[in-house]
Amino acid sequence: MKKKYGDQNGLNESETARNFRERRASRSQSNTGQPDYAKATPGWILAVIVEVTRQGGAVRFGYSRDGGIYVIGVYLAGEMENIYIKESEGLDTKLEELYNDLTGSPPTNDTSRT
Repeated sequence: MKKKYGDQNGLNESETARNFRERRASRSQSNTGQPDYAKATPGWILAVIVEVTRQGGAVRFGYSRDGGIYVIGVYLAGEMENIYIKESEGLDTKLEELYNDLTGSPPTNDTSRT
């Protein structure tokens, strides 16, 4: 089947884009128990970003496709690792563990990271 002008030039919404939009809308309507990085202590997010970039890497914060799990991608020394965190596991705890793994020890000054 030949595509219409709007399909070829991005004027008509594709089925994939429509499904993505609908999934996002349904997640925002049923937000109970859903992961949200706003719940994390900002200091832990910052500490992870600073340490990964200090080591010459990059970090990505996102969610699983269905939006039910945190996904943190860490890129270091040409390797990529995705860390999956359930809401029930505690985001701050996992960020602290990641920071400690990156540094080899717990932070020396402010462990609360507030």
